[in-house]
Amino acid sequence: VSAGDPDLVPWALIAINVAAAFAVGAIGGGLARTARRHAAWGALFVLWPGFAYSLSLDTSELMAGALLLGGLLALRHKQWVLTAALLTFAVVTRDTTTVVPFAVALSGLWVAERTERAKQVAAGAVPLAAFAGWQLLQRWRFGSLPLTSSGDNNLSAPLGGLFDQLGTLLPPSGGAEAFRLLSIIGLVALLGAAGWMLVRLRDRPLDAERLAWLGAVAVVLVLNAYLWSGATAFMRAATEAGLLSILLLLRAAPTRLLTAAGIGLGGLWLLTAAAQLGKVA
Repeated sequence: VSAGDPDLVPWALIAINVAAAFAVGAIGGGLARTARRHAAWGALFVLWPGFAYSLSLDTSELMAGALLLGGLLALRHKQWVLTAALLTFAVVTRDTTTVVPFAVALSGLWVAERTERAKQVAAGAVPLAAFAGWQLLQRWRFGSLPLTSSGDNNLSAPLGGLFDQLGTLLPPSGGAEAFRLLSIIGLVALLGAAGWMLVRLRDRPLDAERLAWLGAVAVVLVLNAYLWSGATAFMRAATEAGLLSILLLLRAAPTRLLTAAGIGLGGLWLLTAAAQLGKVA
C-alpha cells in the first residue's frame, strides 16, 4: 500500500485499518443476514473495543478480523476455496486466528455427506499447512518459531493472570484501574452471554463456529498477568473470542440481549477511543 515508500508506511497502516473496519461491518452484515437478522446488526463486530486500540496503534486485529469473518461467511455459503484463501491470509496476519481453521477442519470430520466432508476438512487444513510453513520460514530467517517465542512471554496457567490482576484491581485506586476493571467485566459478560448461547444451541451438532469459540476462549483463559495489566493488551488478545462471541449472540440471542450487548460494546468502544485520544493529546 505504501508503494515501497517508508515515509508512507504509517499512513498506509492507518488506511488499511480503516478499510478493514468497513470490511468488518460489511461482512458482519452478511453474517447477520444469514442468521435472519437485519444487516445493521453487523455493526456489533466493529464495536469490539479492541478495535479502538487497533486503529490508534496500527496493529493487525482489524485486518485479521475482517479475513476471519470473511472466511466464516464463505464457510456458511459453502464456498470452500474462498474459505481456505481468506483463512490462510488470516493466519498469516495473526497467529491466534488459527483456532478457526482448526475448528473448520475438525468439525468437517463430522459432516455426514462424504464429498462435503472432504471439502470442509481441506478448507481448514490448507490454512493450517500455510501457517506451519510460515512459522518454519520465520524460524529459518530469525532462528526461532514466532509462535513459541510469543507464547513463552504471553501465556500462564489457566486464569492465573486474570486472578493476579483482579487481586491488584479490587478495589481500583484510580481512573486507569477502574477502566481496566470495567473492560474485564465487559469481556467476561460477553463471554458469559456467548457461553449461554452455546448451551441454547446444544441440541445441534457442534459446528465450526462454536468449536472455534471454545478454542478462542481457551486462549483468553491462559493470558498471563502482564497482558491483563493493560486494557490494550488483553482486549486485543481477546479479539477472536470477542468476534466469535458476537457471532454466537447473533445466532441465538433474544433481541433485547443483542441490544444490551450493542450498548455495552459501544460504550466500551467510546471509552477506549477517548482513552487513546487522551494519550495522543
